[in-house]
Amino acid sequence: MNDIANRKAILIEQYDDGDITAREYCKGLDAIYQKEREQMKSDILTEVNARQSKGMKNLFRDHKTKLILTAVFLAGFFISPWIYPKIFGYSNADECMLHAKHSWAAHACRRLYPR
Repeated sequence: MNDIANRKAILIEQYDDGDITAREYCKGLDAIYQKEREQMKSDILTEVNARQSKGMKNLFRDHKTKLILTAVFLAGFFISPWIYPKIFGYSNADECMLHAKHSWAAHACRRLYPR
């Protein structure tokens, strides 16, 4: 930014001294403003890229966590028919249904204790 400010000061000084015409002053000012816009664009792109790379790291971390939780859930789902009878103590579905108080509990017994 200091370079741009110095160029503007030099351009104004040349115009005030009469070394350049108004047309040359306008062309020089346009060139300075174009350079300033390009520098601002590059600064913004650098900032955006830095934030995106940081965001991608967080997304990857969250993705790993979701993957692990999904794997644990699926493992529990597939081994549940062998574990639930040991936890609840029923040997088969009929015994479980005898102790069920609601119809939805009886249906759960049928699912938990396959024949």
